[in-house]
Amino acid sequence: MKLLLPIDASQHTADAVDYLKRLRPALAGTPQVLCLHVTYDLPATNELTVAEQARKVLREDDLDFGPERIVADLNQAGFQATLQVAEGDAVEQIIRHGDQSDLIVMGSHARGTLTQALTGSVSTKVLAEGRTPVLLVK
Repeated sequence: MKLLLPIDASQHTADAVDYLKRLRPALAGTPQVLCLHVTYDLPATNELTVAEQARKVLREDDLDFGPERIVADLNQAGFQATLQVAEGDAVEQIIRHGDQSDLIVMGSHARGTLTQALTGSVSTKVLAEGRTPVLLVK
């Protein structure tokens, strides 16, 4: 079984990881988990400029939450976990990588319906636009 786990520094990611670990005994074989972290999509430049330096800093700061620890934790729990970092729109990247997975497991911010109606959410958009089944953990 191939699972996609979008990850970030939120408690919602931690909740999804914890749920997956509790679910592990019910899963046959050694499930593969692709931990996907999507970074900011900044415009590219032709030379090393302040914008390029800012992009590098953003990527480094964005990864400070310790995605490698999440991968190691899942591997220790009996998964075959790997990490991939992608740049761009989170919804597009999750759907693209989800197309190669059997299931997307996502933490949900579980915002109220008014907030969701005004701003939308990544999980809502993935549910609406993607073709892969999604398990939301809140």
